[in-house]
Amino acid sequence: MWEKTIIQIKSFLNHKQNAIAYNKQSNKIQKINQTLEQKLQKQTLQLQQVNQQLADKIVEQQQMEIALRESEERYRDLFENANDLIQCVTPEGKFIYVNQAWKATLEYSDTEIETLSIFEVIHPDCLDHCMEIFKKIMVGEVCNEVEATFISKSGRKVILSGSINCKFVQGKPVSTRGIFRDITERKQAEVEIHYALAKERELVELKSRFITTASHEFRTPLAVILMAAKLLEKFSNQISEEKKQLYLERIQTAGNHMTQLLDDILIVGKLEAEKLQFAPTYLDLIQFCGEIVEHMQISSTTNLHTIKFNCTSSVTHVYLDAKLLRHILINLLSNAIKYSPQGGNINFELAYKSQEITFRIQDQGVGIPEKDQKYLFDSFYRGSNTSTIPGTGLGMSIVKQCVDLHNGNIVIESQVGVGTTVTVTIPEQC
Repeated sequence: MWEKTIIQIKSFLNHKQNAIAYNKQSNKIQKINQTLEQKLQKQTLQLQQVNQQLADKIVEQQQMEIALRESEERYRDLFENANDLIQCVTPEGKFIYVNQAWKATLEYSDTEIETLSIFEVIHPDCLDHCMEIFKKIMVGEVCNEVEATFISKSGRKVILSGSINCKFVQGKPVSTRGIFRDITERKQAEVEIHYALAKERELVELKSRFITTASHEFRTPLAVILMAAKLLEKFSNQISEEKKQLYLERIQTAGNHMTQLLDDILIVGKLEAEKLQFAPTYLDLIQFCGEIVEHMQISSTTNLHTIKFNCTSSVTHVYLDAKLLRHILINLLSNAIKYSPQGGNINFELAYKSQEITFRIQDQGVGIPEKDQKYLFDSFYRGSNTSTIPGTGLGMSIVKQCVDLHNGNIVIESQVGVGTTVTVTIPEQC
């Protein structure tokens, strides 16, 4: 019986020991679990923080991508819609990029630009200048305020002003970048302004020369008139009738000279102001020319020149401006008389052929030096061999402008010491 009790006690003690061991192990496991739980919670928190940081970075990256895309779109819009011409070109001259203003101004399409070279766009007259600029930028120089002339697809000259530089990668040039402004209209305006200023200076000079010339030309006949009138007044009873007639003729001649001078001045003023209108009427041309010849013979200073008038064809009524034609013929005949020696012959020929009227006036005068002939139609210009002969230098300018109003043509042939031939051709219907 005691054996059974002892066995039971041993069994109980074993169970008790096992229970104690189990409890110890259980407590140990529990502590381990608690430690693991704490570590897990800590790592979970750290992971959550990392995930949050990653999420924040993803959002930030997305925002940066959006901002970058918007920035690219803004710059692309700026480049595409800029009024200035923008281009990017390889060192070999092939186009990488051009904006809309470039394409619109130079009239090339995207397809054409793909096979186009910058050297085909530069105007031939400007090619050497542009090559010098390319050499500079290829070594790193930035060229500002560059002017160049391009040529559009249609052949129109386009003058540009701007700056150009070169992009380098690892020390090697990879592209040139240029921004240009179209200054074609500005350049044309500058040319027009310079022309207008030149014309203004020319007019001022003409006015100055006119005052000087007119003063001199008026002074001479006025002096003749005053002197002759004073002699007639003081010595009328002592002067013979022949002398009186001579003085009266001098007064008349001086008066005619002043009248002609005033007529020239008035007609030049009207021509310069473009107030002289072309007003053609039907003329009996032979009668008209005959009256002009008679007038010139009567008003000639010495009456020692002979004007031979000859009509080589049957021309009657023609449609011309009588006032302008009178200025043409009187000035040409007056020059022929003025620059011919006394007793010389003036040949005046009238011809009509193929609806064209030709007036040819030939003298045996001093002639016009070759160096002076290109200036004959300039107002106030006088030949280098006429300084001793009175004149204003207005006559041939008047003749040229009156002929132009008739849509006619004037040709001058002259040899010093031999004479001058002036041929005026005017179409019958202007």
